[in-house]
Amino acid sequence: MFFLPPHESVTTEFKREWTDNIKKEIVAFANTLGGDLFIGVDDDGELVGVDNPDRLEERIISMARDNIHPAVTHLLWFERIRRDGKTALVVHVGPGTDKPYCTDPRDSGTVYVRVGSVTLRASITQIRRFVEESNPTPWDSRIARDQSLTFHYCAAYCAERGLNFNPLHDFTYGLVDPKSRCYTNLAFLLSDQNTYRITLAIFRDQQKNDLKKNKEFSGSILQCLEEAHEYILDECLLQMEKPTNGTLERINHYSVPSEAVREALVNMIAHRDYTRTPPCVVHITPSEVKFFSVGGPADLTAHEILTQMATNCRNLRLAHFLKALHLMEGIGSGFQTIRRAYENIELSDLVQILETAFLITLPSKKDVPPLKVGSRTESETNPWNDLSPTDVRICDFLSSQGTTSRMDLEKNLSLPRSTTNYHLRKLLEEGRIRRVGVGRNTFYTCETE
Repeated sequence: MFFLPPHESVTTEFKREWTDNIKKEIVAFANTLGGDLFIGVDDDGELVGVDNPDRLEERIISMARDNIHPAVTHLLWFERIRRDGKTALVVHVGPGTDKPYCTDPRDSGTVYVRVGSVTLRASITQIRRFVEESNPTPWDSRIARDQSLTFHYCAAYCAERGLNFNPLHDFTYGLVDPKSRCYTNLAFLLSDQNTYRITLAIFRDQQKNDLKKNKEFSGSILQCLEEAHEYILDECLLQMEKPTNGTLERINHYSVPSEAVREALVNMIAHRDYTRTPPCVVHITPSEVKFFSVGGPADLTAHEILTQMATNCRNLRLAHFLKALHLMEGIGSGFQTIRRAYENIELSDLVQILETAFLITLPSKKDVPPLKVGSRTESETNPWNDLSPTDVRICDFLSSQGTTSRMDLEKNLSLPRSTTNYHLRKLLEEGRIRRVGVGRNTFYTCETE
């Protein structure tokens, strides 16, 4: 026996009699959580009854088939409530799997949802979400909206790592849809036009009341990854050693492990839900570095992921590309890098897998190894003691050479081209160095004495 609820709610609606607006209520239930429509019950919850429930049921079935798109007849079933000689018709509406449902496929204003006990028009954002959720094609395999893409950074990055990059002719990684020959969303992520960014905030206190500075990384997702990694390590530098044998190679000690930082960043971009707007966010405080990205565990549980009982990735094509660049150990195994870096801390304390997001916390390590005999600290060797270790190496080299090219810096300091370009641009912006010449005759000289 079905009982009459005391009031309306997100899953309950009362209608005193048949009206054409009933189709809006059915659409809203199908687009939200499902629900029960009571026809023959007034707004106070009093059963007033209907004259011919059988005929009314037929009208609703016909309307659900012909006036709601896609048809929702398979989502409906009916019951009767009888009291004091009166009969109310109960229309049970199941939650739909082909959202968005509407009353007119030519008008987005006929898509409705339940908010509390009220039926409202769905927002454009809600409609877009319905479409994304109903699309069986993974996001990174879909055709990109922007087809005017360039890959200057990605091509150079791949070349440094010995990976052949030819998106228009190589379908191995899925940057181009083989049928339409159009760029996919994976190509968009890797392109110079990528709009998905990483934002970083540095705080002077643990409570995040005193913001020191913030930074946003843009461009190819690989550029965002590399520049964010460099920036975080620069902020987390504890100590720097320089051997006394005349080389420029330094040994850097950071408050957080470099390999754990990279793994956290790779996780952010590989598991992110790119159908949602919030960016990947990094917060640095005196005691920890936190990494946050929307997405969550897709169709796996947190336990399955953390115990490696199952492997999965929200963006499989992106994950395979990152694996080819040796940025991922293997799909589903990357958290072990963080586990190895923090052997005395449970992985579940470092990695929180929320319902719709990942939160990774890397605690700061303050126990710096003592300097070796004969080595020197940064303050003893670095006249630019407010710069990062890589900045210092570049300035040291420029001071010793007078002027030099970017290629000489890469060769003599064993730096990747992407890293060299990042630090040269940074030092130029800060006025630490000066550019001389143009094109192939471009050289750099140090401005700091």
